[in-house]
Amino acid sequence: CAGTFVDLDAKNSGLNYAWNTGASTQKIKVTETGMYSVNVTDEIGCLGSDAIQITVNPMPVVNLGNDTSFCKGASHILKAGNNGFNYAWSTGANTQEITVNQSGTYEVRVFDAIGCADTSKIKIVVKELPVVKLGNDTTICAGTFVDLDAKNSGLNYAWNTGASTQKIKVTETGTYSVTVTDEIGCFGTDNIFITKEIIEDPYPDKDIVFCLGTTVTLKPSFTNNYNIYWESDKNNSEITIEESGAYLSYVETAFCIDTFAIHVLKVDTPMVVITDINGRDFYCFDIETTNLSINSEENDLIFNWDDFGRSELVEITKPGTYRVTVSNEHCSSRFEKEIVEYCTGILFIPNAFSPGKKDNINDVFKPVVNNRINDYELKVYNRWGEIIFKTNDVNEGWDGTINGKLCQVDVYVYHIDYSYNSEFGGSFRKKMTGTFTLVK
Repeated sequence: CAGTFVDLDAKNSGLNYAWNTGASTQKIKVTETGMYSVNVTDEIGCLGSDAIQITVNPMPVVNLGNDTSFCKGASHILKAGNNGFNYAWSTGANTQEITVNQSGTYEVRVFDAIGCADTSKIKIVVKELPVVKLGNDTTICAGTFVDLDAKNSGLNYAWNTGASTQKIKVTETGTYSVTVTDEIGCFGTDNIFITKEIIEDPYPDKDIVFCLGTTVTLKPSFTNNYNIYWESDKNNSEITIEESGAYLSYVETAFCIDTFAIHVLKVDTPMVVITDINGRDFYCFDIETTNLSINSEENDLIFNWDDFGRSELVEITKPGTYRVTVSNEHCSSRFEKEIVEYCTGILFIPNAFSPGKKDNINDVFKPVVNNRINDYELKVYNRWGEIIFKTNDVNEGWDGTINGKLCQVDVYVYHIDYSYNSEFGGSFRKKMTGTFTLVK
């Protein structure tokens, strides 16, 4: 083999040697290909000779290369080269090339028929791929975030958001993916879908005004399968409010919860006084009327009478209960004023009459009354105290006759007895006595 030598020995110690190389020693060292011959003679010239063909085979040169690392799932071809030689791998293979996909030290021996050989070894490292697990798809609530962690500290990170950090903060709906790569290019990847759940506001009106003496019910305008309850009532989605304040509603889903504050203000209802401009509560509407006015310390009120419409001052011409609705910006109130009719029972008694003329002018004696009297009785007496006429009908009078005959001209006496109501609902009786003259 190249790089080695062979000793050629002519034996026959002590004789004479003549090598074709020019050497004259018993032995020569041969390192190159060629025909080598030797003549051996003794002291008397006896000759012996021999020849040999020496072939120097070249040594195989094997280099599997530098130690190598590659990613799991890939493979590497080891090449022994040296066509036509024999191959003996540490794996047991005897081919010129082998494919490896596992870590280890691999060695090959390349040799020929006479044992000229060379060896080489290489260390192979098969690196595991980075394991990337971002977790299951998840839901976050509006106003919150989730940290996505690619793990595998110290490697390289490429997020689809453009970030290159190990962790990113996510606040919006979307698919998020990352590729994690080590120093030789082995990579792992994963993705996750993030849903941002937005709880809709079921309370379009956050400021509510209600009136003194009433209540207001707070309830959502929709539910959308939400679980809705209140800070003061965990079991109901509606609450009835009687006082001013801020009321907190909780709106829950399977993943999220949000709160909504409703501000409630209780305001006074309008306060007015209905005043009779004369300071009285009763009138005789046969002969008079009155006016009612509305007085209040509040401004910008609207008045709406049931009987008169919108007016602050109204004329009253008959008894009754007069009602008005008074409104401010938020509330309304009802007020009423009762006006009572009261007329004193009045009688006008003539002092003479002339029944003989038959002209239908003052030919009957009877008092003129205003229909406000009760239990009426009229008696007429002659000068001797005899009752010559009697009636309980205010519309009936004495026609100046007795038994169909006209009485003489004279002075007669009347006696009237009647009752009337007082302004406070009581009853008074009154008696009147006087004289009148019958003339022709």
